[in-house]
Amino acid sequence: MNLLRKRIDFLWNNMLFFSAHIGRPSRNTPSRLGRPACGSLSYGAPLLKTPASVSLRSLTTEDIDTLLHIRTHTRENPLTLEELRDAGITQMTLRRYLTTTHRGWMAVVKEVPCGFVIVDEKFGEVWVIALLPEYEGQGIGRRLLAEASQRLFACGHRTILLETSPDMSHRAHRLYAAAGWQIIQKNEDSLVYCRRKEANS
Repeated sequence: MNLLRKRIDFLWNNMLFFSAHIGRPSRNTPSRLGRPACGSLSYGAPLLKTPASVSLRSLTTEDIDTLLHIRTHTRENPLTLEELRDAGITQMTLRRYLTTTHRGWMAVVKEVPCGFVIVDEKFGEVWVIALLPEYEGQGIGRRLLAEASQRLFACGHRTILLETSPDMSHRAHRLYAAAGWQIIQKNEDSLVYCRRKEANS
């Protein structure tokens, strides 16, 4: 997603919450776990408040199997483990990212992991966000996106990016718009969104 930073990954995102990328791999990073920053979130109805039982915790390398499970079970644009591997997403590469340039959070409901988000702190982008279908419509994706945005701004980025599927029927687009993200580039196989830090924040 770093079109503006000479770095575009297209595959983590072939999912709708953080289902979004198929295209050119980055020089340093394989394609995304799907298209984010799209996994699968349902936003056909108004976003609801996040349930009080939902908590976020930092990802560790112990979560890698869970990340892959969630990513391959999203409602829109799910990818198989084979497709992820072909895109360069493996346990090994995830381990490397999570211990170097990337950071993420897991959403947990009643001790059950249900979704996650990962950001690239170096390039200032939301790398992937994914949610299991049975947890859609509860505001969990909105909270994950807010956590990711806050972290990237705290890293010093004044403009942050995410790249996702160009299919506007994917309901994650409504989430991005509601959170203040704007489309800045349309490609044949992706849309690039950006969000700018407010001057007084």
